[in-house]
Amino acid sequence: MLISTAMLAFGLLILVVGGEATVQGSLHIARRLNWSPAFAGVAIVGFGTSAPELFLSTQAAWAGSNGLAIGNILGSNIANVWLIGGMIVMFSHIKKQQEAKQPSRLHSIAAGLALLSLALFALRGDIPSVLGGMLLLPFAIYAYAAIKEANAQKKKKEKLPDGFPSLRHGLLLAIGGLALMLAGAEQVVAGGQALARLLGMPETLIGLSVLALGTSLPEVVATIVAVRHKAVALATGGIFGSTIFNSWLILPISTIILPLSVKESLPDLLIAPIAFALFISGMMSGRRYRFSIGLACVCCYILYWVFLANRV
Repeated sequence: MLISTAMLAFGLLILVVGGEATVQGSLHIARRLNWSPAFAGVAIVGFGTSAPELFLSTQAAWAGSNGLAIGNILGSNIANVWLIGGMIVMFSHIKKQQEAKQPSRLHSIAAGLALLSLALFALRGDIPSVLGGMLLLPFAIYAYAAIKEANAQKKKKEKLPDGFPSLRHGLLLAIGGLALMLAGAEQVVAGGQALARLLGMPETLIGLSVLALGTSLPEVVATIVAVRHKAVALATGGIFGSTIFNSWLILPISTIILPLSVKESLPDLLIAPIAFALFISGMMSGRRYRFSIGLACVCCYILYWVFLANRV
């Protein structure tokens, strides 16, 4: 018990250090390449912080562990939009909007469609390899459209102040920060899994709760650091990117390795689009209502954990 707790504490410390480096590196890269912070959030933070889900879900699929593979992906999506999304909505009420605009509708629509496409599998009760693999097609279309949009939105390159970090410096910061966050998340997940098994939790619930929250910690930390740097758009882009990568890249790869049954995860398939709708309503609402809707998102995530506890 003491060893597991120590692993959790050490992992959280590494996460915080890595989150600071990742956000600063991403902002440096965005300025150097003339990207918007929102696109940097999708491309760097979203994809980079999804690495734990990619590693754990594909590893679980190779090992034939259906519950961990599907539970990690679905639980992570719900944590993205209710916990992390709720935090962003609340912070966007408190903090003045930064100079960068929020991510375009392309990313929010794609994230919503990604969650809806997974919800449709609730009608079947399983995700065969062929149907799961077909989700790589909308991911390819989205990636092409996102890159095309980012290039079209580039403005005249601004003159950077003397001494501004180089592109190489930004890349090293971002990559090093992501590596630290992944290492920290692995420590947290290992400690959490050990505690969960001591408490007798079944495999699917460990995937939906401990693994999902643990692998979402990089997004949580990146969000808090981004808000501190007044880069809310970077954090919002990270949510959309992570949700899309989870649903249209990691899940298809996992299903190609192992056809997944979703019979034990039907409620979670249906909850995810509802959670996303609440998050989006908060982002589109006026500042007067944002704090209340953001708080509602976080409270819903807490209630979701109560719901998971009752499924043990």
